[in-house]
Amino acid sequence: LLLGPLLHLYDVLVSTSLLLPSIRPPWTNKIFIRMLIDQIIFLPSLDLLILLYLDTLQGFSFSMIGHHIEQGLATIVITTWKIWIPASLVQILFCPTELRLQFLFLVSFVWFTFVSLLLNAERM
Repeated sequence: LLLGPLLHLYDVLVSTSLLLPSIRPPWTNKIFIRMLIDQIIFLPSLDLLILLYLDTLQGFSFSMIGHHIEQGLATIVITTWKIWIPASLVQILFCPTELRLQFLFLVSFVWFTFVSLLLNAERM
């Protein structure tokens, strides 16, 4: 409910503000700017939102949510970069505009599986 509209809105805003509706190779400065925006601003914020969302759904207290953020956010952000930098490059360079969101959903499925396993590792 949250991720689809958020990703779509973000992609539309960044694509239109940077005039990047359909970039193709070779590498350009606009692609580099888009990657920086994705990796430095959007994805760490999204990781924090995911942690808050998942912990809230599980009924954790504010102190437990804070503990998860302290313990897991750095690991999640580093892993985010390992997964999403290559995924973003593929999406920006090779995916037609109409398939970008579907590609992101596929990568998101893998990503949410990792986050869920990480957050629930303490319980197992």
